Amino acid sequence: DYTVAEYQKQAQGCIEDIQSRGKLPILTGGSGLYYQAVVDNYDFLPLDGQPEVRRRLEQRGKREGLQALYGTLKEVDPIYAGIIGGNDRKRIIRALEVYEITGKPFSQTQRKQSPNYDLISIGLTMERALLYERIESRVDRMLSDGLLEEVEALRRRGYSLRHKALNSLGYRQTLQYLEGKIGYDDMVNRIKMESRRFAKRQLTWFKRDERIQWIGVAADDDTDDIYKKISNILAKELFLM
Repeated sequence: DYTVAEYQKQAQGCIEDIQSRGKLPILTGGSGLYYQAVVDNYDFLPLDGQPEVRRRLEQRGKREGLQALYGTLKEVDPIYAGIIGGNDRKRIIRALEVYEITGKPFSQTQRKQSPNYDLISIGLTMERALLYERIESRVDRMLSDGLLEEVEALRRRGYSLRHKALNSLGYRQTLQYLEGKIGYDDMVNRIKMESRRFAKRQLTWFKRDERIQWIGVAADDDTDDIYKKISNILAKELFLM
C-alpha cells in the first residue's frame, strides 16, 4: 500500500534536499492528485479505514456491478466522481467508505493550504488522434519489453488483485489474462482503452490549473525541439523571479 499522503511527505523531503544543495527541483509525472498534493500543499486528514464498511461495499459491487457504486458516488460526491471516472474500483470504494464513516464527501477531506513553492508549471499537449496513436504504441512496447513476464513473476511470488499495486493500469488486465479470465486480444484492447481514458481524465484535471503553460507537441517534433521550448519558458520565468 502507498498513499498520496506518503508520496507528498517523501516528495517534499526530496525537494528540500535538492534546494539545500542549490539545485532546481523538477517534478514530472501524470497523476493530477499527486501533483497537486505537492505543489498546493494539501492537508490530508488522517482517516483509518473500516474493513467491515469496505467489505460491504465490495460485496455490493459484486452483486450490482461497479457502475451502481459509481452512481452512488456521483450522488454523494460529484466532484470526486468526475475526477476519477467510473472504472476506478479502488478509489470509488475508498471514497464511498470515507463518506459512510465521516458523512462528508471524500473531496472535502483534502484541505488546500498555502503553496510552498514558487512554481513554474509546464504541460505538454497534442492532437488527440496522435496522442491515442502514441498510447497504443506504448502499450505494444510494454508487452514486447516483458510486461507478461513481469506480472507472471509477481504472480508466482503470491501477489494478486488483492494487492492495490496490481490493480493499477496495465497490471490488472495482464493479471486477469494470466488467470484465464480474459483472452490475450481482450487484455491488449482493455489496456489501450483504459490508458486512453486515463489520458482524457488527466487533461480534464490539468486544464483546470491556470498556472500551467501549455506546449503543443506536433508529430514531427523531436525531443530536442521540446527541450528547447521548455528551456525557453524556464529561462524567461526564472529571470522574472
